[in-house]
Amino acid sequence: MALSSQFENFRDTLYNETRQMLEVLDLCEDDMGVVHIEQVQAWLLITHYEFARANYRRAWVSAGRTFRLVQLAKLHEVDSPENILGNEDPILLEEKRRTFWVAYCLDRFICMESRWPLTLIEEVVRAISPIYHTDQANVSLQICTRLPSPELAFQGGHPIQLCFLSEAIASNDHALFSPLAECAILVTICGRAMSHSQVSKVEKAAYGNASLDFWLRHEWLDGMLNKRLDALTVTYPVVSAVADSMLLFAFMLAQTTVVYLANIIEGLGAGTQYQPAVAEYQKRAMRAATEIARLSKAHEQIGYIKVSNRILTPTAPPLAVVQRC
Repeated sequence: MALSSQFENFRDTLYNETRQMLEVLDLCEDDMGVVHIEQVQAWLLITHYEFARANYRRAWVSAGRTFRLVQLAKLHEVDSPENILGNEDPILLEEKRRTFWVAYCLDRFICMESRWPLTLIEEVVRAISPIYHTDQANVSLQICTRLPSPELAFQGGHPIQLCFLSEAIASNDHALFSPLAECAILVTICGRAMSHSQVSKVEKAAYGNASLDFWLRHEWLDGMLNKRLDALTVTYPVVSAVADSMLLFAFMLAQTTVVYLANIIEGLGAGTQYQPAVAEYQKRAMRAATEIARLSKAHEQIGYIKVSNRILTPTAPPLAVVQRC
């Protein structure tokens, strides 16, 4: 809310007081195992505010603090069989899931910008199985938190339990997910594309050309991305995308990944055997860039409050610190 025009004269005061309250809270906490969900949410909002204000150094530090709190609170294993209690409030469980996935997406956005290692990693061991592989027996997954419920169900107080990220990635159908869940899936695909790019550079340096593994990885990523784009396009009309800020962002993220995959192909060089593939991806990248520009203009009509007001909690944020931030 501090980014809205009516609070313009109080932005710095609200931010500084909120940050001081959180830092005092950290000093008072002695138990490593006690982390309140409101504390994580408040640090998430602080981090987003700092990035929006272009205070990148402080934002990166705050982000690291947030991710460690996420790990201390074990938000990455909300739905682990060892943690599930029969009398746990389903609203609180869903709030934890949403808080985790917002932090998960933020971690990847920072990595895309800075090329630094991830904190909230998707898998414990990725190298055992190729990046395009979907055989769950060969991959040990760390994230045991289900994807976030659809917004209307959450806001209505009756969240719907969805599948895990690993199941969504491995599935071959065009299942529809909530906009926040779609963002989590798409940012995962984009993150894998970044890993694919890094591995490809090593392969090119070692072998001088693209390997069979390169094309298998690239085609898997391209297929997964097209599947998510098809599901979004068929289910959500353009009007819905413009009206829903999270949905609009999911579309922009998908189109950005299209451009990124094209850049990876262009990195193969000018060899004639790659020209047809390079030309096709360039055409798709141009269409994606045009769509990003169109969506960006639509985004100008959406305020900051609408973007983040309903992501984390079903009603108003439960902590006064979060409300003020």
